[in-house]
Amino acid sequence: METLIGTGISRMAQLANNFYENVTLLDLSWLQIFVDIACIAVIFYYLFILIRETRAYTVMKGFIVLGAIFVVSKLLSLTAVNWLLDKSLTALLLAIPIIFQQELREGLERLGRTRRFLTQKVMEADFMIRSIVEASEELKSHHNGALMVFENALSLNEYIESGVVINGKITKDLIVSIFQKGSPLHDGAIIVQDGLIKSAASLLPHSLKNYGNIHGTRHKAALALSELTDAKIIVISEEKGSISWIEKGKMDSNIGSERLEQYLAFLKPKAKVATKK
Repeated sequence: METLIGTGISRMAQLANNFYENVTLLDLSWLQIFVDIACIAVIFYYLFILIRETRAYTVMKGFIVLGAIFVVSKLLSLTAVNWLLDKSLTALLLAIPIIFQQELREGLERLGRTRRFLTQKVMEADFMIRSIVEASEELKSHHNGALMVFENALSLNEYIESGVVINGKITKDLIVSIFQKGSPLHDGAIIVQDGLIKSAASLLPHSLKNYGNIHGTRHKAALALSELTDAKIIVISEEKGSISWIEKGKMDSNIGSERLEQYLAFLKPKAKVATKK
């Protein structure tokens, strides 16, 4: 037994030495080696994610067991076992495309659906942006005041909890109905989180700063929130019938539909588009 263990350790040391010599001959840096190994690890990880909970996962475990036995037979110089597995694994490797035909097809289809999924998300974001812009224009034309807050990296849960829970899809009709004069939800703000209107009639903080008389209550509350968080806010003035965009304590007043759409581009997946100045 001790002889077998010693032989195995000796073979492993020999393999490690051969690997080191090959790396030296290739003149690769350790960074290149690390990146190379990391790429292989990522590929195997996503292959595992792809085949788990499928028939291929069970078959793959069998391959791993055979591979482990093959490595041990090499290390311990088990000639008969090594010969048998060598012939068997060669045949099995050729049979992999046939065995995994269904899983390979499903995997490729899943990759294709990933592209379609992203396209669907972009289309949903476009619809959401268009709904917000159209609702803002309608509210502006009827001089209905409104406050629309968009959560960014910092949580707005404490302000969501101060309002009425909605959890509704963003549509023009829903936004307009919330801010109609006489609506019980007219006062306060709607807060958008994860692409949904999470709450309406939410209370925003008050600021101790003196903004003067040029700003109304909604504008002051929006400015105060933008100074405390990284939220982005639309304010529609009931008196002036104008649209303002507020973020980071700064306000862009009396903006049009095109400008508002540029600001809202951050809602698109992987867009985070910087607005033009």
